[in-house]
Amino acid sequence: MGSRSDSSTEPDSGVCPVRFLIDGYNLAHQLTLPAGTVSAERLARARDELLAHLADRHGDSAGTVTIVFDCRRTRGMPEREIVRGMDVRHALGESADDVIERLIAAHATPKKLSVVSDDRRIQVAARKRQSRVLGCQQYLDELDRPAPPAPAPAEEKGPAIDPAGDAALLREFTAPGPRRPGRKT
Repeated sequence: MGSRSDSSTEPDSGVCPVRFLIDGYNLAHQLTLPAGTVSAERLARARDELLAHLADRHGDSAGTVTIVFDCRRTRGMPEREIVRGMDVRHALGESADDVIERLIAAHATPKKLSVVSDDRRIQVAARKRQSRVLGCQQYLDELDRPAPPAPAPAEEKGPAIDPAGDAALLREFTAPGPRRPGRKT
């Protein structure tokens, strides 16, 4: 695949930064993959297009994305690889749905997980763990929405200026007042 920037495998680290768990071919069909039977080359191109799209849209937060693809041919295909910062998994010897369900069940903070799939089985598994469920088109719409502008830095504000009030205070504290007994001036 041409878009891989790092094809090394990475062991599970105990800390789970995953915020998006994506049913790869389910989402690819929504973007560029035609329905029906397609060649292995077309599948590879669809994977590359999807991964490039997701990496571009997620930018610096690509490390929070895990994508799972079904994989019929296992020769030479790694079970797990990092592609442009994203965790890409290939379901070797099982379905992507099985892998996704297992990842949902094992997630340390499932309420912070967004699961992307139009597959009812996956959506049910995600809802059982109280994960956020996004259909493929809903997820793509969210990705295409511009990010809200960052809040402007707070300005330090002094007291409001009131020229008339400030002048009155200045007169009050600088005008000679009554003398206090026992003080010499």
